[in-house]
Amino acid sequence: MILIMPKRTVVRTTVVRSGSSSTHLDQIWVLAVIIALVALIFTIISVAAPGWDGRSLLKNCGNYCLSTTVLSFIAIFLLILGIISTVLFAKRLIMSFSSTIKMSAVIFLALAGVAIVAAYATYGLHRPDHYSYYLMITSGIFTFISSIIVSFWLGRNWITV
Repeated sequence: MILIMPKRTVVRTTVVRSGSSSTHLDQIWVLAVIIALVALIFTIISVAAPGWDGRSLLKNCGNYCLSTTVLSFIAIFLLILGIISTVLFAKRLIMSFSSTIKMSAVIFLALAGVAIVAAYATYGLHRPDHYSYYLMITSGIFTFISSIIVSFWLGRNWITV
């Protein structure tokens, strides 16, 4: 005797995670925000401090480091936007189905990292006594690490199948 089963179609799939493994990883966005805040502080200090060959980028920069100043302020603005969007997603104040809006925190932080790298790369002179230069490099590294952590967190919590 042969039984014929009716044809079934899959309407939707759901990803189910156990509660024990996701408890500490749901709060990883806090680490990303703290690292991004440290990067923001390092960027602000490196712009304001006179560690660029004895000059401050804000006071007596001249024309040769104007691009460094502009790119630094763009990076500061993008870091602030990245931190704000990460917190808004973490607190579930932004609920959107658009993948671009979901990735806005990662995009802002990655663009801030690129702007920081471009800022210290456009500065012409480089000598070991430029501590602001090294602060800017450290800030860029922290920004990229924060971007990676936010993308990991968004991938775990916001991507549905």
